[in-house]
Parts: sequence; structure tokens; C-alpha cells
Amino acid sequence: MSFTSPEHPADHPDYSAACRQALDAPLRKLADEAVEAGWDDNEVANAIEELGRLRALEPRSAIDADQHHLPAVSDFPID
Repeated sequence: MSFTSPEHPADHPDYSAACRQALDAPLRKLADEAVEAGWDDNEVANAIEELGRLRALEPRSAIDADQHHLPAVSDFPID
């Protein structure tokens, strides 16, 4: 999977919208593949949202050390 590189620095007003646009097609493809495999569409959307939140909470050093791994959802307490 490939993504376009940002055209603006992170503090630019269009940076967030450009990031969403860059991720839109790959995430839709991922979600479609999960639904085709038998997962419920709402559950897929919830999982993507939760994984995004976990990514945001993960310390930057952990992300830099392992770019291809997010902690398992089971590693976090459920409220």
C-alpha cells in the first residue's frame, strides 16, 4: 500500500484535510476487504476508529521503534 507524501508542513491549515484525503481510499479498500471476508460493516468501522485512537495514545518512541505494529486492543482496559 502506498500513500502520497504531505505537500505542507504539519502546522499548515490544510495538513489534516490532506492527510484524510491520502488515507481515504486505502482505508475504504481495507474496510471493503474486511466486509467481504465476513466482518460486519459497523464493526469494521468501529475497529478502525479504535485502532486510530490507540495509535494516537501510543508514545511516539514506540511508534518510531516499530512502524508496523500497534498494540493489541486486548492490551488496553475497556471502560
